[in-house]
Amino acid sequence: MRVLSWAVLSLCSACISSSGGRVAPTLRQARFAHPDDIMIAPDSINAPRLIPGQYPVIPSAVLRSGMTEEVIFAFVVDTSGRVEPSTISVIQKTLPDSSSYCPEAATRSLCAARRDQAHDAADLEAAVCSWIADIRFVWPQSPGRALLVFPFRMMAPGVPASQVDESANVPVANQMLRTTPKPQLLGWLEKQTHCS
Repeated sequence: MRVLSWAVLSLCSACISSSGGRVAPTLRQARFAHPDDIMIAPDSINAPRLIPGQYPVIPSAVLRSGMTEEVIFAFVVDTSGRVEPSTISVIQKTLPDSSSYCPEAATRSLCAARRDQAHDAADLEAAVCSWIADIRFVWPQSPGRALLVFPFRMMAPGVPASQVDESANVPVANQMLRTTPKPQLLGWLEKQTHCS
């Protein structure tokens, strides 16, 4: 997973770089208001911290499914410690989208299981998106606006979901965010699945 994640994030970074530093303006880029005010993936000393004790409500069908899923989100936290809902983007996940196809050679039961898994993954993603929009952070020093990488892991079987302190993929994602010029980065985030 770590090697695949590195390859995916490196590829994304290469795609952003290959655009020659140009990002065509679109109406969707308004999701990131006042981009010059956004700090990108601040270090742990300056980054806002999640206020403990906030947990998502996971649909019971997802809990019963026994699925294991990790989703890495990126979003902007504002000066008051609230997440700016329009900025919540999914930058990596381990399970397929519901749009994934089933190869012709696959059995009907395998196709049905894959559809169920994709449906459960979509339900989990929607529940976590809703939760992220309501969570609060506290700034350790002077508040600002910051784009954060935020991992979420659902563990099987039936273990309650929890926010993961340090996923192996988070340092890679943070490095990609820090090294990509802001206009290209925000343009890339615009193309990712987002919660709003």
